[in-house]
Amino acid sequence: MAKYQQLTDEIQQQMEAGIWPPGTKLSSLRQQVAQQGMSLMTVMHAYQVL
Repeated sequence: MAKYQQLTDEIQQQMEAGIWPPGTKLSSLRQQVAQQGMSLMTVMHAYQVL
């Protein structure tokens, strides 16, 4: 599975669990890069899919 898809799945699971309620902004791209250890392009791709 591609890294962007793993991140997308993780964020979707967090949304379903109520960690990211509707209307809540996601972390900034740079925060996600730092937290996930992924490239900026990977995180951007995941956010575009979401």
